[in-house]
Amino acid sequence: GLTVIYRLPPVVLVLHTATSMLFLVSLVALAWRLSGRPAAPSAMATPLLFLTAAAVYLQIVLGAAVRHTGAGLVCVDLPYCRGAIWPSGVHPAVHLHMAHRAFAFVVLGLVAWNAAAAFRAGRVRPLALAGPALAVLQIVLGVLAITTFKDLVPLTAHLLVAALLLADVVSLAVLAGPSRARVPAEAPALGAAT
Repeated sequence: GLTVIYRLPPVVLVLHTATSMLFLVSLVALAWRLSGRPAAPSAMATPLLFLTAAAVYLQIVLGAAVRHTGAGLVCVDLPYCRGAIWPSGVHPAVHLHMAHRAFAFVVLGLVAWNAAAAFRAGRVRPLALAGPALAVLQIVLGVLAITTFKDLVPLTAHLLVAALLLADVVSLAVLAGPSRARVPAEAPALGAAT
């Protein structure tokens, strides 16, 4: 859209991605709440799920900062960057890139931990299994984005899978949370006497 056509400043582009992901989170949470599906068993650690959702969101925003500041290809050697695990005395863009790489493994660990807990809650098993698979696919696509020098397909898939991972973790968090009162199938008309 207009964010691409007008070549807006990086901070606006990062905020655009951040806002779109918050909108996605809202839609996913609302869809589950209105679905009437009962909450999952309380064996799932809800605070850890919300922490994981926040970590996935932060990783997406960090990725947007990498993308829109031009830091995507400042480190093209893998697994190192300029011959070091974390180079020093380099441009801040290198640190931004490496922070995105390092935080990917924090997110993977959180997602795997939650998946193990959620797997025991039978009804959410498919969502629990999807999380680690999406996180690993996300890392693979990140590597492909670098090795193909930001080819459009892996780069676009990288953002798509990030959004799917966020939706998955938010779904688990909402389903693990306390049940809410169901919305009636038919609400009275606006202004009608109740």
